[in-house]
Amino acid sequence: MGWLGQKTTAVRRRTIEYRSRKSVEANTHLMTAIREYMTASNSTGCSFSDYWFLYSLVRRHKPTCVLELGTGISTVVIATALAENEAEGRPAGKL
Repeated sequence: MGWLGQKTTAVRRRTIEYRSRKSVEANTHLMTAIREYMTASNSTGCSFSDYWFLYSLVRRHKPTCVLELGTGISTVVIATALAENEAEGRPAGKL
């Protein structure tokens, strides 16, 4: 990949991260859960694009069972999405 391709890829990544962060911040329930966990834990977590992808995936597909390995911010994101699904009348999801 040439210089221009690398520059384009870097710009795309920053754009995706920026948009994902704005989407997470717009969801006050999700952002509050993330902030609370970050202050109580040494977990560095993932990127906001990872958080938004996980959250969106669980909200869209509405699984009733999710297997998560480890306990970190991603676990909080998945749990928040499952709780919001349940609040909308979907079956309670298990994490």
